[in-house]
Formats: sequence, C-alpha cells, structure tokens
Amino acid sequence: MKMFRLLRLDHIVIDTGNLQQSLDFYAKLPGFKISVEKGRGVAGIGQQKINIHQYPPVLTPAALHPMIGHQSFGLEYPGTPEQFQEYFLPLQVGAPAASQSGFFINDPDGNQIEIGFDRTSPRPLPRIQYLTLLAADMEASLRFYAETLGMEVMQSKNGILCGLVTGYIRIVAEGSGLTRGTGDFCLITDADIEAAQRELAGAPFVSNLGIVMRHGALGPMKSMYLRDPDGNLVELAEYIEKKITS
Repeated sequence: MKMFRLLRLDHIVIDTGNLQQSLDFYAKLPGFKISVEKGRGVAGIGQQKINIHQYPPVLTPAALHPMIGHQSFGLEYPGTPEQFQEYFLPLQVGAPAASQSGFFINDPDGNQIEIGFDRTSPRPLPRIQYLTLLAADMEASLRFYAETLGMEVMQSKNGILCGLVTGYIRIVAEGSGLTRGTGDFCLITDADIEAAQRELAGAPFVSNLGIVMRHGALGPMKSMYLRDPDGNLVELAEYIEKKITS
C-alpha cells in the first residue's frame, strides 16, 4: 500500500486549433471562469481547471502525442439537468443518456465532454469528474496506475476505473475519437512531494526534471512528472498551502 493518496484531478490539458474559439465555448458553460495566462487559455471550474494550449504545444513537458480534439472527459454538476437547460440544451449533441441523468457535447475541436448531474451531491461546486485514456496494453496500464501509483481499480461497463479520493481516471481498450498518448493531466497528492518521489523510486519519471514549481488551479504547488506506458504525461503535485484536500 502506498503511503500517499491521490486526491483528485487538478487540471487537464487540451490542445486547440483556435484558442479564442475554444475560450468562447467554455465561457458559455456554467461554472467556468476564463482567462489567458502565459499564452495559454485557462478554463477554471470549481477547484480545478482546463489548460488550453494552442497547437502545436510549445510548453514542456507535454503528452507524447499531443493532438487536437482527441480528449474525452466528464464534468459533474450538483443538481439536475433541468436546472441547467438554458446552458446545455443549445450545445447538446446526440441523444441524452438512457438514464436521463446527463448527456454528451463536443467542444469546437471535437473533444467529447460528458455532462453529468448529482442530485444528492453535498458539493456546491461543479468539477471535472474523470478523464478517459486509451491503452494499447491494458495490463501494462493497470500495473502503472494500480501498482506504481496505488490507485484502486474498479471494473465498469465503460472501461476500467482507477479511483481517486474524488473522481477517477477511466482506461479503455478502444474508443471512437481517442488516440493513445494524448493525455496530459495533474493529480493532487496529500503527501509531501519529496516523500512521494522517494516511494516512487524506479518509476518512469520524465528525465532531467525532478521536482519543479508549478501553478495549479488553487495556487503554487510542487510537481513531478511521469509517463504512463502509452506516453500520457502524468503530473503529481502537492500544494504549498494545503487549503483543499479533495
């Protein structure tokens, strides 16, 4: 058992062919706050954010195969679909989910976004619930997320779920519109990052980086970077001021 926990997604990275168009889209969704920082777009939601990079990316490190429109992730809102009709119905693509609890939309670059709702959620803020990754070798991916990172693995009809304290990473063997190695995301740990680094000795760290200072959705943090077996970039981070735990 790992001596640290992975609490939640802090941010995910998407690449866009038109930064302003992408920012305009996310600005229309409830709960998002839009800004531009150091040449990249930021779509903040609750205690998390989506970093939007103009393609091709110039910031490093990056996913092994960054691409436009090859991400799939889920947003969850407290409440019911009816409370958000004015926002989502004009953007809705395809039929609502069979459970009528949510639906899918696509952003201007073709990224697929599942919009879900939790009627019983005590959380007052919306959140990024999950990110989907396409695996070439499911066993190798599960060894990385379950054994190396210590995430709890759960089987579902929609793939393998690797659980965080809040939310999860979904791993699938096939998926329309997905490409291997395009993922770029950050997970928050509750441990000192130096202790986590020692415990992960021998893990596939990104070379010559070590622990670096970054700025997450909630402020300054210390980060280290790994690559999973498909080349997705996995950032593990500890906030300098641990105001938020999950």
